[in-house]
Amino acid sequence: MSKHLACTLLAAALSLSAASPALALDGEEIMALMDKSLTRATDQYFIYEFVTEEKGKEPRQLKIEVTIKGEKWRRVEFLAPGDIKGMRTLILDTDTIWTYMPAYRKVRRVASHAKAQGFMGTALSHDEMATVTYSPLYKGVLVSEDDKNWTVLGTRREGSGAPYAQVRFVIRKDCHQPTELYYINNKGETVKSDIRTSFKCKQDVCNPRVMVVTDHTRNDLKTTMVQRAWKMNTGVSDRFFTVRAIQRR
Repeated sequence: MSKHLACTLLAAALSLSAASPALALDGEEIMALMDKSLTRATDQYFIYEFVTEEKGKEPRQLKIEVTIKGEKWRRVEFLAPGDIKGMRTLILDTDTIWTYMPAYRKVRRVASHAKAQGFMGTALSHDEMATVTYSPLYKGVLVSEDDKNWTVLGTRREGSGAPYAQVRFVIRKDCHQPTELYYINNKGETVKSDIRTSFKCKQDVCNPRVMVVTDHTRNDLKTTMVQRAWKMNTGVSDRFFTVRAIQRR
């Protein structure tokens, strides 16, 4: 089954519970659909290969495995290169991030001021890595739509601690997945973009196989992430997402 047909069949099922075709959805409802699509599986496991390109430098490569459970928990383990193999990051929410350094056998909490910094030299920050759902952080307003996509502008909710003033989302109507995210600072400048393509669906869960994140404030530093493995609903234990667990083999 092609990825387009899979999303189309999924859309037919989802439309029965989303809203009547005659009723227009507002930005908040669309973002809720997006968040539901992002977290429909009980848990998900991925392997990604990263290539980061920066002008004047050789491309840098990373390989990681990522396990996600629920709407907040995420655990990352570095598989390559060798000098950081075994390093692990545990994300319990957008404010609680821990990193295990195998060379020192120590765990440290990522300070709030460091979350906006680059994640292991990539175009992503800890903030982006920690964000699983967006509605708790941003209030959505529908900007435009066509037969395939909604464009929604998310504005930081008061007191949410969202890392950006706004995020502009382009969201597919068939599978409710974001294909483009544009991160906007307090000055109204687009400082980062995230373009997602090559979607694959299993049952009612879809994911992009390629994501390209560009940091426009760092000489257009670009990181391309390619999905190499994906499992869902594996039954991973809550104990896997603890500070004690990331210190163990």
